Amino acid sequence: MITKDGWVPNSKLIFKASKKTGDYHTNMNWDNFSKWFQEKLLKNIPENSLIIMDNAPYHNVLVEEAFPKKSHPVKRLREWLSNNEIPWTKDMLKSELFELCSRLAVKPEFLIDRIARKEGHCILRTPPYHPELQPIETCWLSSKIMLLSIITAL
Repeated sequence: MITKDGWVPNSKLIFKASKKTGDYHTNMNWDNFSKWFQEKLLKNIPENSLIIMDNAPYHNVLVEEAFPKKSHPVKRLREWLSNNEIPWTKDMLKSELFELCSRLAVKPEFLIDRIARKEGHCILRTPPYHPELQPIETCWLSSKIMLLSIITAL
């Protein structure tokens, strides 16, 4: 994690990459991320920080499943509408039921947002597929270039 002053001190997360792929993505999950976030990051950043985050799946774990998904059966959509006292008719198609649910449902909350807010911080998510908006991407690129220049010099 970086700030305007550079890397956040005492916030490194180091673990072995997958032997099959040599990539960390298979090792990173909600458990690893949330432990690092709470134990390393939040304890080492200034109060009231704005945390810029991408849309990695482990960043977007919901607090609870408060809203039906498009993949849920008609029965589940109808139950959700009935439980929330929202009128619907038996002749409504699944797409109509889902649209009604999504229009009236409360916006889902992410676990990491709740954790950050409890500690006085705020999370801003960048749009999907826009790595140029992620400050960390510039740092990784610089690190890769530096590593390549060292390897080339050898």
